[in-house]
Amino acid sequence: MGEPITEERLERALDYLAYIIKRHGSVYMPIFERLERELFELRRRNRAIEERATRYMAANNIPPLDERLGSEPLNPSRHLGSSVEKLPPAVSNKRKRPI
Repeated sequence: MGEPITEERLERALDYLAYIIKRHGSVYMPIFERLERELFELRRRNRAIEERATRYMAANNIPPLDERLGSEPLNPSRHLGSSVEKLPPAVSNKRKRPI
């Protein structure tokens, strides 16, 4: 598989296609329109993920990251309670992936 599709890659592709359309005509417009839709959908999904994570953090009294910068490292047991201590050492030492 290639690189992941990001906003930046879609924006670069749209820039390139705009140049091609200006130079060679509207035959490439369907591709341009599809990339515009994909960029819109990617931004919509990214906003939804950000909003969901923000709601989760607010509901669980987790301060925003900018409030934690420069402070002590995150302590998972602070937010997960005593369930962290009940895990076997091999599991509790593994880094958990964010939502």
